[in-house]
Amino acid sequence: MNSVTTRELFDKHTGVIYFRSTMSQAIFEFLTNSLRFDDHETAIQEVFDHIVTTSQKLYVPSEYCTGDEQLLASTDDVFIPSKPDKSGIKILMMCDAKTFYMLNAQVYTGKNSTPKGIPFAKYYSTEMSKLIHGTNRNCAFDNWFTSLPLAKKTAQ
Repeated sequence: MNSVTTRELFDKHTGVIYFRSTMSQAIFEFLTNSLRFDDHETAIQEVFDHIVTTSQKLYVPSEYCTGDEQLLASTDDVFIPSKPDKSGIKILMMCDAKTFYMLNAQVYTGKNSTPKGIPFAKYYSTEMSKLIHGTNRNCAFDNWFTSLPLAKKTAQ
């Protein structure tokens, strides 16, 4: 929502309730003006991992989950011609299908991100759903793993 002003996001009548229910406008502005990620190798990954871990500790999923992908627009990293934003940071996630709350997520780091001999789809669907193994929950995965050109190369 980069094109929307902070005032518009937090407006009581036309804003997005998710933002107002998560934090105050003042806290949001403080965080967006204060957070810096100088170490490109680790800083964002540490914050991302902390968010995922906290999500897993504090949320109990319903009986239905779903796996999918999100491409965060960027000029770096993965290039996917079939997506509206052609390149960016690919995030694979599993969410609660009823509330859409994130249960698990991993940043896709390229063709060397899976162990040799294990197909991309099998590896990531297993990794994403480890949290619910043995809990009698259902998880449906979209065809997100086939949209990565590197996954297609591996399958050949």
